[in-house]
Amino acid sequence: MTRVRLLPVLALAALLAAAPLAAALGASTAVLRVRGHDGLGVETHLPAITGAGVTVAVLDTGVDVEHPTFAGAFLAGLDVSSPCSNPVSDPAGTDATCYAARDVSTAPDDTNGHGTHVASILLGRGDAAGGVPKGVAPGAKLVVVKIAPSLASLESGGLLRGLKWIEEFNAGRTRFGQPTGAERVRVVSVSFSTHAPGSTSSPEAQAIDRLSAAGVAVVVAAGNCGPAPSSADRQLCGGDTGSNRVGNPGMACAAITVGAVDDGGSKDRADATLAGFSSRGPGGASTCPGAIKPDVVAPGVAITGASHDAVPGAARGARESSGTSQATPHVAGILALMLQANASLAPADLKRLLASTATLPDGSRPPNPRPDWGHGLVDAFAAVRAAMGGNKPPRVSLVTDAAHGSVPVGTRVVFEASGSTDDLGIASIAWRFDDGVRASGPRANRTFDTPGARSVEVAVTDLEGAVARANATIRVIAPDRTTDEPPVARLTFEPSAVVVGEPVVFDGRASTDDVGVVEWSWDVHDDGTVDARGERVRWTGFGEPSVVVVRLTVRDTLGQAATAVGTLLVERAPVEDPAPATPSAPRDATPPTLSIVSPEDGARRLEGEILVSWRAGDDAVRVVVWLDDVAVHETDRGGAGRVALRASAGPHTLLLKAWDEAGNAAIARASFSAYAAEPLEPADAGEPDVEPAPAPRGVPGPALLAIALGLAAAARLTRRR
Repeated sequence: MTRVRLLPVLALAALLAAAPLAAALGASTAVLRVRGHDGLGVETHLPAITGAGVTVAVLDTGVDVEHPTFAGAFLAGLDVSSPCSNPVSDPAGTDATCYAARDVSTAPDDTNGHGTHVASILLGRGDAAGGVPKGVAPGAKLVVVKIAPSLASLESGGLLRGLKWIEEFNAGRTRFGQPTGAERVRVVSVSFSTHAPGSTSSPEAQAIDRLSAAGVAVVVAAGNCGPAPSSADRQLCGGDTGSNRVGNPGMACAAITVGAVDDGGSKDRADATLAGFSSRGPGGASTCPGAIKPDVVAPGVAITGASHDAVPGAARGARESSGTSQATPHVAGILALMLQANASLAPADLKRLLASTATLPDGSRPPNPRPDWGHGLVDAFAAVRAAMGGNKPPRVSLVTDAAHGSVPVGTRVVFEASGSTDDLGIASIAWRFDDGVRASGPRANRTFDTPGARSVEVAVTDLEGAVARANATIRVIAPDRTTDEPPVARLTFEPSAVVVGEPVVFDGRASTDDVGVVEWSWDVHDDGTVDARGERVRWTGFGEPSVVVVRLTVRDTLGQAATAVGTLLVERAPVEDPAPATPSAPRDATPPTLSIVSPEDGARRLEGEILVSWRAGDDAVRVVVWLDDVAVHETDRGGAGRVALRASAGPHTLLLKAWDEAGNAAIARASFSAYAAEPLEPADAGEPDVEPAPAPRGVPGPALLAIALGLAAAARLTRRR
């Protein structure tokens, strides 16, 4: 059997033991923009993205899950460090039936400490008392697969057995049973490598490619045989260091192979340098088209993580270690964040997005992967955003207090963009006016002293640098009261008639003015009280049947006003007829015709007796006449009709409604005004006064005639009702 060795991070850890822990706390995750860097971070701007709902497997020396940093993380585990079948017929011990009966409810303990340290970097919940920072994906679940009890005893068969068991676990062929979608392992972290150059044709590489094809992303350490390894590693690397030293299983085509950088304890990505021990590519014997390993790099020097319970009952705390072993769980944790953001991503998608968002320390992206940095230093924030579909530009809201876009010279105008939104947040808002004046902030104020068209552009920038723009133009006028035209008021109702309790919309947007309408006032009951303001008003205040007179008053920028009056018919809710016992022919929904002949809309009449005439369709069976809001006449016949009414001086509204036998109704409206008769001129002083002759007895005067007409109309209404 081929014996492989875990990355000997303990040798490096001994050299770094004197380094202060505080310098490394959280620095690596800040560099990766997990905790935040340059104003950006997953935890800051996407706080719900923690890896929740994603299960990650750590194939290592076991995990001390009783450490406080793993509280609530453990899901299942198994020790496959020794073969579980015939060592002759199945030397790798991958027989699925061998492990199917084993208990998975207890995590295989870590007597070495390597697996505990790695797992805490990946998904530790944090232990402030013990000095352990949170891992990259503190919301993820943990499956522990122990593939070796110690660094010195690891065999290639242990990795093969672990990879095979993950397949069996996801397929529901273990004692865990069938895992749910959130319990299926989606990411595997493998923090070890051979010291000899790897190959894409090795059994380990082929097993990783198969697992990736089954939907599981595998993250692998590149190895510690770079050009400047530790003295212990140099010995293990056989003195052959430098290029083409990426080992197995990091040469697997589908693997995401990770090199290491030294962040120097800084949270600034620009300070990162490639670790001397990190193995370089392009790799050994490779059959992957255009493959260069490593794929990406991540912090791997002086990384603080959890320490295991080396002596039963001893306190568990924190320690530092270095190696590509420590860089690997950083990347595995980022994949968990990406999968929570978009669970549909396949391993190849994750690899592509991770590579496309990685950068070199100066922020650039190499046109082709490099044998030392790969595609670059991973960026958790950018990778998660890419998994979510990429950055979307801000949505700009630009409003002004200039009604209809016009203001008189000397008027202060407020430009407002505070309603602009972005899924992450707004970084800046900048204003640029056509005269070169600039401003910043959510609001800009300008006073224009010369007439003409003035324009402004607002640029809204989000936290990732995406910019969206909007423009507005203001017409600045120098009004002349001698030539300025008054506004024209127009109103409509939506709908044109309502039943009691139904809402209606009063719409005055059709009102016009040569300068601009700036005020709309609504007097709903025509009683001189302003009941509402605005271009368009929704009203629900009608509790009884009536004819409502609505008055709209509009004003322009100079205060000139105009008024429009409309009438709204408010009816009782119709009583539904019971459904017929047998089907009947469809009801004709065509209403009768109806028109007002006299007085025509807008007419002027002398106050007193007014003759109202109309023409209804012959199918009409009822016609009612309202003067203002009072029903004054009713007839049960269609065709032509007329009635004499009394109208005092002033504006009036006339409303008629006709029904047919099917209940279909038609409405006609007209507005007219009545004016007072002019008084007689006084007689000349030289002429004698002449007494008017008394009216002959028995002949009624105009007042008696009006009373008679009123009594007749009342009698007709009484008979109808």
